[in-house]
Amino acid sequence: MSRKLYADERGISPVLGATLLLATIITVVSIFLAVWIPSELSRREREYILGTEDTFRELKGTIEILNSGDNGIVALSMSPGSLPIIPNPKVAGTLSVIPADFEIRADSQELLRIPSENKIYTFSFIVLQGELEAYDWYIIAITPENQGVSSAFFYVNRPATGNYDYHYDQSMGTETTYPGIQGGMEADNALLSPLHVGQNFITVKVVSGPAGAWIDAYVVMFPAGTPLNKVNLENKSDMGNLRFDWGNWSLIYESGMVIFIKNNTILMESPPSLLTVKEDENNFEVYFNLFRVSGFEDSRSGTGTSNISISLPDDQPPSQPPITDNNVIVKINSNYMNIWTQYLANEVNELKGMGINATLDNVNGILNIMGDNKGIQYFRNVTNIEINLK
Repeated sequence: MSRKLYADERGISPVLGATLLLATIITVVSIFLAVWIPSELSRREREYILGTEDTFRELKGTIEILNSGDNGIVALSMSPGSLPIIPNPKVAGTLSVIPADFEIRADSQELLRIPSENKIYTFSFIVLQGELEAYDWYIIAITPENQGVSSAFFYVNRPATGNYDYHYDQSMGTETTYPGIQGGMEADNALLSPLHVGQNFITVKVVSGPAGAWIDAYVVMFPAGTPLNKVNLENKSDMGNLRFDWGNWSLIYESGMVIFIKNNTILMESPPSLLTVKEDENNFEVYFNLFRVSGFEDSRSGTGTSNISISLPDDQPPSQPPITDNNVIVKINSNYMNIWTQYLANEVNELKGMGINATLDNVNGILNIMGDNKGIQYFRNVTNIEINLK
């Protein structure tokens, strides 16, 4: 026989039911917030990374098919958006155009030291109208570690006779800048034959000595007024890049390579077409094709969509005449040297698979291709691209 409920007991059952229902709702919401929300945000981020990588590959493809004077536009989503009920705190991305720090106008390639002979080398470069005012011009000489040339002399726009303009000495280090004054060769009042618009020549006399060592000389242009302590190749890029940062990862386009960085891990998502080698029975040709971001630094942060405008200006750098030699030096100058040396290591393996002798200096990013019994024609092509954010 059931007990009769007293008046003060009649509310217990509904209160217990409501309490249990509230506890169930709180549990479900807690699981939703603790499990589903992070999982969904992680899924969206993965999809967003893949979509952004595709956008950078589209950017790369657009650049490679443009002709001089052409324009192209690529749209980039700056964030994956946020969930309707729980906003994502990491929604804003930052897109940055980082122009090249300098431009290499000419490369002498290997200037070898010859036993019992003072060897004379000459290479040329072109100065365009207005460039003497816009840039400071320097010669930067490099040698491998512990393989320097004992002595070499530089003559600007004149034969290697009489007094020299600049003296290279191994003891000065593996990289040396000439002249050692602010403003470059245009500011060097002691230069007997200064630079001029049109074709200029650098003659190098390498003093005789034991065979095997070499020097590589570059004619380098820095924006006018660049401080002298920044006129070097170390930790600088002659390519420039486009960089996108979101949360703890980044994507970079640099001269045909798409680079992915997350938590200090760096990966090559898409390789460049920087180096091409063609071989026939008697010789082979080496093509070094560099895309250089020129123009002005720019940056955009936020959500929504940014339009990346790409153009190839009509006034491209003059082509350097092909160099014929038995050895070819390819040097990479980048802030992402680790991934570029991985690319060069792959190129070394491919060249060796073709029966071509090649070595790599991982520290300095220098690829040395040796023709052995075959001659090499080296073509260095630079294409300036302008990137604007809208």
